[in-house]
Amino acid sequence: DYFEDIFITYKDSNGNWVNPEPLGNNINTEGHDACIALSADGQKLFIFKNTLQDIGVIYMSRLDGKEWSEPELMKGGVESPAWEGSVSMSNDERTIYFSSEREGGFGGKDIYKATLQDDGTWGDVQNLGIEINTEYDDDAPFIHPSGLFLVFSSKGHNSMGGYDIFRSDLKDSAWGEPFNVGYPINTPGDDIYYVLAADGQRGYYASGKQGGYGKQDIYLLEPGILGTKIVMVQVKGQVTIDDKPVKAQIKVQYKDSTVQGIYRANSATGKYLINLPADKYYIMTFIIDDNAPQVRVVNTMGIDSFFETAIDVQFYTPEYLAKLKAKKDSLELISRAKDSLVIKTTAPLTLNELKDQYGDASLDGLTFTVQIGAYNLPQNFDYARVLKLGKVKKQKLDDNITRFTMGEFKTLNEAYAYKSKVVDAGISDAFVTAIYKGKRYLLKDLAENNFFKR
Repeated sequence: DYFEDIFITYKDSNGNWVNPEPLGNNINTEGHDACIALSADGQKLFIFKNTLQDIGVIYMSRLDGKEWSEPELMKGGVESPAWEGSVSMSNDERTIYFSSEREGGFGGKDIYKATLQDDGTWGDVQNLGIEINTEYDDDAPFIHPSGLFLVFSSKGHNSMGGYDIFRSDLKDSAWGEPFNVGYPINTPGDDIYYVLAADGQRGYYASGKQGGYGKQDIYLLEPGILGTKIVMVQVKGQVTIDDKPVKAQIKVQYKDSTVQGIYRANSATGKYLINLPADKYYIMTFIIDDNAPQVRVVNTMGIDSFFETAIDVQFYTPEYLAKLKAKKDSLELISRAKDSLVIKTTAPLTLNELKDQYGDASLDGLTFTVQIGAYNLPQNFDYARVLKLGKVKKQKLDDNITRFTMGEFKTLNEAYAYKSKVVDAGISDAFVTAIYKGKRYLLKDLAENNFFKR
C-alpha cells in the first residue's frame, strides 16, 4: 500500500468534476496525509497524519487567501499517545467531535467531543457515552451545521457488516438512540465517512461496495438525508473595500450580545459563509482594519425550512469616494461648441439585442439564473413540478420577499435554454436574471446600461 496524499478537484461550467490535483507541498508530505474534514465555511482543513513517530494524529490548516497554511497539530485534549483519526467541527467552531482509541473507552475506537479553550487548545474532552459508542469500532463523526443531528459509522449497534452509517438526533441536549440509515447506503462492506451539504440535498460517503473502481470509492447521495427537515439559514456574501475583496472578521451575536461565533471573510475573494440555526435573532458585525464596523441583522424566528440569503458588505475609504465623485463629475467631452457641451452617449440595447449580441459572452463574476417565483409567504409556492429539472434555491432579500431560482449559468443563452425547460414543466412566468459580483440585476438593467460594453 502507498501513503495517501490530499487532492482537490473543481467543477467546470457543465457541472463535471475536472482532474484532481495535489493540494500542495505544504500540505502533502512523504508520510501519510489524508483529508478528514472541512469546517462548515470551507476555511479550515483537518488532516490525519500517520508517521513512524505518530500512529495517528490530527492537524489543522487554514485557508489564507488562495493558499493553505502549514498544518498545525491540534493541541490539548485531542492529542494523546493513542490513535486519533477522524474529526468534525461544529458550526460555531467551538466544539469538535473526534474518534480515538485512547484508554477508558467502551472498546476499539470511540467518539469523543472537546471544546475550545481560551488559550486556543481543545479541552473538556468527553466520551459521547454508551448511546453512541459500542464495544466495537465507532468512527467518522459528522456534526451537521444545524447541530441537531450527528452522523457516524460503527461496526456495532445493528450493523449489517463492517462499518455502517448511523444517525443520532439531539433531543433535550442528549443524543438519541442511533438508527441505521439502511440499504442501499449501507452494505455488508465498509460504508463510512459520511458528510452532508448544509441544505441536506447532497451527501457524500466512501464505500467498498461491489461495482466500484477498487477498495473504497466516493459516492454521491441525493437527497442527502432522509426523514429530517433541515431548518436553518445560510448567510453568504462578499466583503469589499473600495470595490476590491478584503479580509474581514465577522462577529455574530445573539440579541443579548452573547457571542455566537467569530468568522472570517477570505482575504483573496472577500467571500464568507455562515450557517445560523433557526429561532434566533442574530447581529452580524463586519470588521476590517482602519474602518468603522458595519452591522447587519438576521432574524431566523419562525422559519420552517432551509433558507439561503446573501449579504454583501461594502466599505469605502474617503479617498476612493472622492475619486468616484470626481469621475462622476467629469463627463467625457468630445467637442466644445460655443457655450454648449457635446457628450458622448451610446443608445441602450433592447433585450433582444442583448441576447443576439452577447448571448454567448461570459464575464468574470457574472452568472445567470432562472427565477421561478417571488413570494411574501414562501410556503404558498408549490414548485414540485420543476424539481425533476434540478435544485430550487430560496433566497430572502432586503425587501422581505423570498425569491425562488434554479440553475447557475455563465452565458445568457444557457440560461434561456434552461428557462424553456422550466416553462415546459409548467411555470410559464419564469424569467432570467443576472448576478454580478453577488448583486442581483434584471436583464433590462444590463441592456439599458450597455453592461457588456463597460
